[in-house]
Amino acid sequence: MSKSNAAKVLINEVNFEAETSIVLNRLNQLSDERSDWEGSVYRSATETLYGLLSKTYAAYEDHFVNTDDSLRKAFRAALIQKLASDGIRTQKTSTTLGILIRYVFKSDRKRVMRYRYVIEAAKSHAVSSLDLPKWLDQVGGIDGACKLITLSEETQAKRQRIAHEVSALTQEIEDRRSAPLARVTLNGIKSDSRSVLIAEPNDQGGFDIICVVPQLTDSVYDALVKSAAKQVTLAKDEAAILSQEAVNFAGTVAVNEKQALVAA
Repeated sequence: MSKSNAAKVLINEVNFEAETSIVLNRLNQLSDERSDWEGSVYRSATETLYGLLSKTYAAYEDHFVNTDDSLRKAFRAALIQKLASDGIRTQKTSTTLGILIRYVFKSDRKRVMRYRYVIEAAKSHAVSSLDLPKWLDQVGGIDGACKLITLSEETQAKRQRIAHEVSALTQEIEDRRSAPLARVTLNGIKSDSRSVLIAEPNDQGGFDIICVVPQLTDSVYDALVKSAAKQVTLAKDEAAILSQEAVNFAGTVAVNEKQALVAA
């Protein structure tokens, strides 16, 4: 290698090291800022969140778990009515705890589910609402608490009932291929693929078809069948849903204590 080429290589190496040092210094500054934020603003916000979850947990026990069916229905109805007035829709299958969390936090369904898991996990581990913030610190926060949740026997049974209804509905659909509920022909719309007809009820007691969604994928089809199966399951379960939720929540601590004794 000539002297001139060697000099160029040396200069490039020096420039690279200098540039790398500048980049690393910049990243180190960002990391330091992150550390400061984590120990101040983030920590304060986390403590506030844990406090809100603690108070929500206490409100759920006071106004739903530790009361009678009539007050439970009134409490749930009041939450649903207020959410509806705020433009937030709820589902009949939603637990009252989930509805309460949505009422307090006005958050999306995914966050509602995570916060509900936190409170249910705390209850199952005999953690009171007052001790919830300290317990969350000990188990690794929201993520750690969510990992502790296990499916209750009721949830597992419900999933089995839904699976049964899916199977029954799938067979019913197969039987109706030779004897459908109705046959329709729509002008300008080809009937060359599996489709979904979106209909709304009319004043004559029938339905108005307002949209056709063609080329229905298998995943969407399966989701629609499962949704219909859930509605059938809900209709069968709805009578006892409120009192059963309260009983299950109150009983989770007893189940967990029994498991702890067996493990010991």
